[in-house]
Amino acid sequence: MHGQTRKRKAAFQLCYPVDGEAKAKYTYGVLERQFLFMFQVASHKHDVTGTVLLQLLESRLDNTVFRLASLLPAVLRQLVSHRHVVVNGY
Repeated sequence: MHGQTRKRKAAFQLCYPVDGEAKAKYTYGVLERQFLFMFQVASHKHDVTGTVLLQLLESRLDNTVFRLASLLPAVLRQLVSHRHVVVNGY
């Protein structure tokens, strides 16, 4: 009478592996629209699209500063967007 009447689906849905696109967006802190723009730029190059895309993501200023400093990525992204970190005076 008081047994389980519904099957639990939430725990099963969390077991799906994350695809490469979602993992890259999460790792580099890029939203869907920014990621789509970078993918379009990478697809127009005459090299392997995935490699060029990762090079573009790695060359972002917030990611470069993240490699140099030991702060959280969100803090560094805010520092870059508030222009506390500049390159060549810009």
